[in-house]
Amino acid sequence: MPYLKKIIFALPFLLFFFLFCLNLDLFLQNSNFLFSLDLKIILQAVLLVSYLLLSSLFFAILVTFSMNWKIVIPTAVLASLIPLFLITSSVYILIAGFFLTFLIVFFTLQKKLQNYLTFQASILLIPSIKRLSTFIILVSSLVFYFNISQSLVKNGFQIPDSLLDPIINLATSGLPTSNLPQGPGPMMNISADQINLLKQNPDLLKQYGFDPRSLGEVGTDPKILDQITTTQSPVTSQNSFIKQAISAQINNLIGPNIGIVAIILSITFFVSLNFLSSFLSLLIYPIISGIFWILEKTGFTKFEVTQREVKKLIV
Repeated sequence: MPYLKKIIFALPFLLFFFLFCLNLDLFLQNSNFLFSLDLKIILQAVLLVSYLLLSSLFFAILVTFSMNWKIVIPTAVLASLIPLFLITSSVYILIAGFFLTFLIVFFTLQKKLQNYLTFQASILLIPSIKRLSTFIILVSSLVFYFNISQSLVKNGFQIPDSLLDPIINLATSGLPTSNLPQGPGPMMNISADQINLLKQNPDLLKQYGFDPRSLGEVGTDPKILDQITTTQSPVTSQNSFIKQAISAQINNLIGPNIGIVAIILSITFFVSLNFLSSFLSLLIYPIISGIFWILEKTGFTKFEVTQREVKKLIV
């Protein structure tokens, strides 16, 4: 029974750390959440950090009850290997970084637990919980840097539509539609069904005011019709044009400085999640107090009052 008490909190620790890694991959592969105002993305970030804090909490409790490296280190190894099955890139950096983080927190917390005078869970454990979550976010930010660097080189910088669309809609709300950029003639106002019909009968292009000969051999190259935009409203057409222009301009500006942009995004990643962690960690105080209160009332733990000799200087 005493041995069971020492290892029982390894289970919730591994469970919450598994959920953290399961949600982490989404954020490591996409930088759009850094600028997104989508409530769904914000809730996902809150959930991610909540899993991290809960796993850090139960790791600290595991160390407190076991005080034995033979229990903590194998558990840390299992937790560090979880990204191997859930993360799609730079997984070995995560494994090494997570394991090193667990070791650092284990040894520092163990030393603190060996020297305390009065056991107060919040004072003893919460600094280690915050430190563990910060280190894990730091390791995740490093992996995010490698991923975003490759993505910027390959795809350029993309501003999320959830952030760009409201700005464009607000800026263009008072513009007359007659001044909006339009496509080449009536070809911009045909439907998808009409495009499919034209692919089957290229000669019908003449009815839409377009010379098939200007497209080459349309009958042998129907892909040319895939470039024709289907029916759009003037406002939608304008917004799409502005969005493309803004994206092109931004990529022209940051093109020579992609490395710096990747560093800035990684710092933003760390600051955003760490700020959210600091805010949500306020909830850890009542949670950890409640856990130890329940453990004491159920007889899982007990406290013993002892006296210690102290050495004082007298002049």
